[in-house]
Amino acid sequence: MRLSKKGDLALSTNAIVVLIIAVIMLGLIITFVSQGFGAVSDKFFGEVEKMPNPITPSSSNPITTSDVIVKGRGDDFGFKVAVYNPGGDATGVEITLENCDDVLGSGGVIKSGKRDIASRKSQVFTVVGKIADDAKSGKNLCQVRAEPVYLVGSSAPNIQDADIVLQIKE
Repeated sequence: MRLSKKGDLALSTNAIVVLIIAVIMLGLIITFVSQGFGAVSDKFFGEVEKMPNPITPSSSNPITTSDVIVKGRGDDFGFKVAVYNPGGDATGVEITLENCDDVLGSGGVIKSGKRDIASRKSQVFTVVGKIADDAKSGKNLCQVRAEPVYLVGSSAPNIQDADIVLQIKE
């Protein structure tokens, strides 16, 4: 009994071609999906970037916010937050939303990026997110939180926060 080496070579060549085509298709699908969703977020991020900056924060009012762009369930939302650092240099300051489960629910997201804030200086953050499909309609009170921010004479981070209302349309 002799095995045909020519047949074995043809089978492995076909398997390799199918595998290469499958990998290329998978790459195209991943690229298309990630760029499709990214384009919507980038476009909305640009809209929020064009909004006027909030009032300049101070030591007595360390966090200020702009108006909020909110549409409805499952849509993007965005606003700007200005944060004042009253103490030592703060690195990696990030904005989060707290007590906001009625808006973010199980499928909501928020992103602001991290920034460094020098002592006695302020930075403006552009915050964008996605409202959950199961978000509660109406006025929702959330807390905008910035951390870490350092107080004068303290090496421990201090959390700065302020209230914001997100109006979700029916």
